[in-house]
Parts: sequence; structure tokens; C-alpha cells
Amino acid sequence: MAKRSQAARTSGEQAASGKNNPAPARTSEEQNASGKNNPAARGTSKDRKRAAIKDSDPLMYVGPTVTGFAIQNRVYSEIPAEAKEKFTVNPQLRNLFIPIREYPKANRMIREGTGYIYSAFLSALDLRR
Repeated sequence: MAKRSQAARTSGEQAASGKNNPAPARTSEEQNASGKNNPAARGTSKDRKRAAIKDSDPLMYVGPTVTGFAIQNRVYSEIPAEAKEKFTVNPQLRNLFIPIREYPKANRMIREGTGYIYSAFLSALDLRR
């Protein structure tokens, strides 16, 4: 009894390691929740990003420091009132307040001199003058 056959040993090892046990099938509710059959969960990436950004999320100002407006690379819990007043004159300045996780993309646009954030950056430079 001390010796077991090779087949018995192999099947026992597979069962212990889970190799022989396939993953259980997912229910239709689980599949719908994952987004495969859920049109709301399959929105475009822009829709998901907009939904992910909340009003309470901290925002980073990536424009140049402008007295009475904002300080470069400072994180704000809400946009300063002075800045909101300037948005009525130049709405493009709103693009300089970004979610922190988008900072690398914004920094690249400013460094390369391309994109909508760079255009807003130039508008903010005009405020300094």
C-alpha cells in the first residue's frame, strides 16, 4: 500500500494544485456587471474619465504663476474665486486646472508646445503682462 500508481499520484497532485478543477462558469448577472453585455459600462473612455472626475477631486494648476489668479503646480481643493471670474473672460483658462493624475500628459503638452493645455498656458502668460 506504500506504493501508489503514477496515475493516482498525478491526479492527486493536480487536484491539490487546482489544475484539474476548471474555474466555475460565470452567471449572466456577473457577465452583465463586468460590462460585456452592459451598454452603460461600455461607454467611451472619455465618458468614463468624465464620470471618474468629481467636483470634490483636488485639481492642480499647471499654468504659470499669475498674481491674484493661481500659483503654478499648486493643488487646489476647489478652483479659486478669482480664477472663476477670469473664466468668464477667457474660458480656455479652465483647462489649466486638471486632475492630478493627468499631470504627466499636461506637462508633456507644455514642454512640447502642443495641445489645448499649451494654448491655455499662453493665454495665462498674457494675464501676467
